[in-house]
Amino acid sequence: MGEDEQRPLAERIAKFLPRVNANYTIIDTKEHELKGISPEFRGTISHLVMHGVNNRVDAYMELFLRHPLSIRRYYRQFDY
Repeated sequence: MGEDEQRPLAERIAKFLPRVNANYTIIDTKEHELKGISPEFRGTISHLVMHGVNNRVDAYMELFLRHPLSIRRYYRQFDY
């Protein structure tokens, strides 16, 4: 969840998620300290924080799954 104008939507999704899935993790940029960044600018750069966190999660998932996430195994393989 970022700290920009889309935060109300992210909070709505966070409240809905437990109804459809019991295994999830919510990553909230408010939980990350950004030394030297004033609160008024956190929303402007929160997407960069999420990008950094997601890169770390992706690196772990590639090791765990033994498959690079840049290759989409099931992309356009099925009708959804």
